[in-house]
Amino acid sequence: MIVVYTSVGFFCLLFAFYLQKMPEKPKRRLFRRFYSETVTTDLKRLSAEAGFEKRLNLFYEKKVKTVLTVITAACVIAVLAEGKGRSGGELQNGSLIKRDAYDGEAKTVTLLATNALTGEQEKLSLEVEEQKYSDEALAMMLEKLEAEIPAALLLENPSPDHVTKALSFPKTLPGYPFALSYRTDHPTILSAAGVVNEANLLKLSDAEEGIVVKVIVTARYDSFSGELTFYVRVYPMDRTDEESFFDSLRAEIALKAEESKSEAYMMLPTTLGDTPVSYREADAHEGIFIFLLGLVMAFLLYKKEDEALKNRSRDRDRQMLSDYPMIVNKFALFYSIGMTTRGIFLKLCKDYESKKEREKKKETRYVYEEMLKTRCRLEEGIGEISAYEDFAMRCKLPKYRQLVNLMEQAVIKGKGDIQRELSGELQSAFLERKNHARALSEEAGTKLLLPMFLMLFVVIIVIMIPAFLSFQV
Repeated sequence: MIVVYTSVGFFCLLFAFYLQKMPEKPKRRLFRRFYSETVTTDLKRLSAEAGFEKRLNLFYEKKVKTVLTVITAACVIAVLAEGKGRSGGELQNGSLIKRDAYDGEAKTVTLLATNALTGEQEKLSLEVEEQKYSDEALAMMLEKLEAEIPAALLLENPSPDHVTKALSFPKTLPGYPFALSYRTDHPTILSAAGVVNEANLLKLSDAEEGIVVKVIVTARYDSFSGELTFYVRVYPMDRTDEESFFDSLRAEIALKAEESKSEAYMMLPTTLGDTPVSYREADAHEGIFIFLLGLVMAFLLYKKEDEALKNRSRDRDRQMLSDYPMIVNKFALFYSIGMTTRGIFLKLCKDYESKKEREKKKETRYVYEEMLKTRCRLEEGIGEISAYEDFAMRCKLPKYRQLVNLMEQAVIKGKGDIQRELSGELQSAFLERKNHARALSEEAGTKLLLPMFLMLFVVIIVIMIPAFLSFQV
């Protein structure tokens, strides 16, 4: 898999470098394959002046480079994860596993055990504990609870009179300050780790009738030491040959671990009976998950750019609708004092430029920017009605189409009934603005529900945890 990750990452880097050096025209032809009608429409609504296709190409180039960067990073991390998994170095000399020092921690090592005669393999997950101090060097602190020990030891076994599977010999019992240690009078049948050694059990003639094994549990706390004795009857299980081999191997490994717990290395058995056993570390495949996660993230980031553009387009429409009542109001006011449609339009543009320069605001008011473009068209000598039509098309909102229709009637017919129609449009615009503000307030209240529930959950936790702690005391 490392070759796959390296190849994909190298291809992404090569493609990114190729995009950087690619001429503009071939790059444009390449990105045309990715064009989305929705993205093109939203980008046009935000900015439709000259050079639009170049901005569209830059938008897609940015998206593609983001995807390539994410996939390359995922490949690098996947390669490092695979390398770490392969270079763990836990298995040494084919049968030795390095333990942590006395102050270290237990670790889990995954191995592939191979039956050298049949070639069969099975994955073994081994818990390799840290080096242990001798009994004289340890000050065990535990408390004995006689009633809980049988239930804690049996695990999947139905009763002490019928034990066929491994027993649990816990070092501690929750809530009690005792250190527990175990020994049996038949350690070759039931080890001090609670493992049933079926290989030795089947050698006994009366194994089918069950072998009674005495288990001695020693509980120590400082200078206190007490013993609890109980008996179990151990039976062999009916297994296939393959299951019996690897279960016996696990039992042998557990015995080796118990014997070498104070040594720096845990020796794995290299033979089981007359059958040689070999080991190798199982391959770790964390890299494939990191690689797939990187692909998913790249796809989501690619789509996120489209969604962000769509949100910007939606915000642009909302802003233009919020500015509409004031534009109609100013238009009606100036029209009532005898100004021409062209004069009103130019004055609104001039007022916007003066305010923008005076307040030095960087926020763009999209409708006024469109009006500035229309003013440039008027100054170039285009017809007034054609300029207004172009303004309505760029705004792409029905409300501004209605306003342009009134402006065109004012240009063609003069005053007439335009004043009355402007007044009606103004009332309608302010009513819609009020309804829009109400809808936004309701939407904000809905968005606050999740934080409110989270705060309620935190309050419940703050109240309930001290209450439960007081009950335990």
